[in-house]
Amino acid sequence: MSSGTAAFLTEMMAEAPDPDTGSAREDFQCVVRGLGHFYGGGSGRVFAQLIGEAQFDPLVNAELHTHVVEGAMCGFAV
Repeated sequence: MSSGTAAFLTEMMAEAPDPDTGSAREDFQCVVRGLGHFYGGGSGRVFAQLIGEAQFDPLVNAELHTHVVEGAMCGFAV
């Protein structure tokens, strides 16, 4: 994977901290607003291109899995 792709994924994950407002409803609203902002902007377009590339490039697929899927699953560990 290119260093640019790795840098984008690292930045993407750093920009999406889990909110902790003390209210599950407000936390959920913050997450949904953040997702809308991300996917509606330039970063969302880049991420969509990475998803498309991952369908044909096993290395990109593996990196996305590591940074996005496994990264998200760490937040759900009990």
